[in-house]
Amino acid sequence: MESHHMPLTDDDRALLEALQSAGGPAGIFDVVITLNRGSEGAPRGQEWTARQLELIDTFVDLYRRGLVDEVAPADWHTGDVYALTPHGHAALAR
Repeated sequence: MESHHMPLTDDDRALLEALQSAGGPAGIFDVVITLNRGSEGAPRGQEWTARQLELIDTFVDLYRRGLVDEVAPADWHTGDVYALTPHGHAALAR
């Protein structure tokens, strides 16, 4: 089975939906923070950091599986930005 045909986990789906909802290409941290904001005014401790890293790892896996792709590399002013690939759109439609 090709990797972009693998079933989506809840985190896979949430990240793809967040990227799709961004209204255009978005940076990985912009997408991840929408799913793991933390409490307003609360310190962001080890649990929050661990969840951020988990979501970033999942995002990288989506990239490796061909479901998201870099559309503009980082420069001195902005980080890399990503968008769903046709495979990413198809995965969300399943």
